[in-house]
Amino acid sequence: MKKLWAVILAAALALSLAACAAAPAEVTEEPADSTTETPAEVTPETPEAPEAEAEAPAEEAAPAEYALGDTVETDRWRFTLTAFTLGTNLCKDAESDDYLIVDGDYETTFTWGDETYDLAYVAADGRAFAAVGYELQYLGKETLESMDQLPDVWVDYDDGYLFADPPYTGDTAFVRVDGTFTPVGEQNLWQLEPLSPQAEYRDCLDIPQEVMDNTEAPIRLVVSMDGTEYAYRVR
Repeated sequence: MKKLWAVILAAALALSLAACAAAPAEVTEEPADSTTETPAEVTPETPEAPEAEAEAPAEEAAPAEYALGDTVETDRWRFTLTAFTLGTNLCKDAESDDYLIVDGDYETTFTWGDETYDLAYVAADGRAFAAVGYELQYLGKETLESMDQLPDVWVDYDDGYLFADPPYTGDTAFVRVDGTFTPVGEQNLWQLEPLSPQAEYRDCLDIPQEVMDNTEAPIRLVVSMDGTEYAYRVR
C-alpha cells in the first residue's frame, strides 16, 4: 500500500512538472518608449517693424530781408532801395529835387500874381503818405511797352496789413530825367529798351496815419519782380 501511494505521488509530481514546462513563458511587455518625439522647434515670427514715420518736412526758411541800400537782381531787373519816408505832405513839384518826398524842405505853395498854387499833396484826415525812392535798371532782352511791366511795390505794416494804392489819381512811378522827375508815360517813357541805363524812380502809397504814428510796429517794403517778392525792412 505504501508503495502504491509513493507511485501515485511520483506520478502527480511528474504531471505537475510537465504542466509547468508546457506553460508559455510570461511575456513581460516593455513599456512604451516614454521619450516622445519633440516636434521641431518653431521660431515665432518676428513682427514686422512698423514703418518709420515720414520725416516732417523741413520748415521753409523765412525769406531773406533786405535793408535800405541793398540791391536785389533778377534776370530782368536790378533794384536798389534808396529812400523810404512817411509823412502828411508830399511834394508834387516835378521841377524840384524834393519831388515825391514827404515833409521835405520845400515850399508847399507858390504864388504867381493873384494866384496861389499848391505845391504839395496834403493827406486826408487819418491818412498819410509812404514815399519810396529806388534805383532801377532793366536787364531784359525785349522792349517793354507798358509801365504795368515795371516792378510793383507795396507796404507791409505789422506783418500782414498791406497797402498798395496811390494817394491820388495818376501814374505813381516816376523816373529822373535830365535833373528833374518826369511821370512815366511822358517823353515816350512808356517804352523801356533792353539794357537801359540805371535810373532813379520815386513812388508813393496811401496809408492810414496809424502806420506812421505807431513806431513800435514793423514796416517792410515789398518789391515784386518776375514773380518773386523781396522784402526790405524799413522800420
